[in-house]
Amino acid sequence: PIVSASDENTYTEALSTWKNLASPAKADVGRVNTHGYEYGGGRRDHLFEAVCEGPNPKALWNSEYGDGDGTGLSLVTNLNLDFYYLRPTA
Repeated sequence: PIVSASDENTYTEALSTWKNLASPAKADVGRVNTHGYEYGGGRRDHLFEAVCEGPNPKALWNSEYGDGDGTGLSLVTNLNLDFYYLRPTA
């Protein structure tokens, strides 16, 4: 089974949690999950760099997103930002 961390609500929280995990804990993690509730904010690129690059890269998922925009424009805008900067595998 894959251990996922940390399923935070925002990219900023996910980055902070990841940076504060001890190396042995990071070694046990197979995937980092985040939620997209920071919408157009947050540094997706910094989260990607911290999790997916380096000596022991992990998969990165955006596991939850929602907004109150019934037009779908916010969803599409944020998905494009995710695809470009976060590069999630799911």
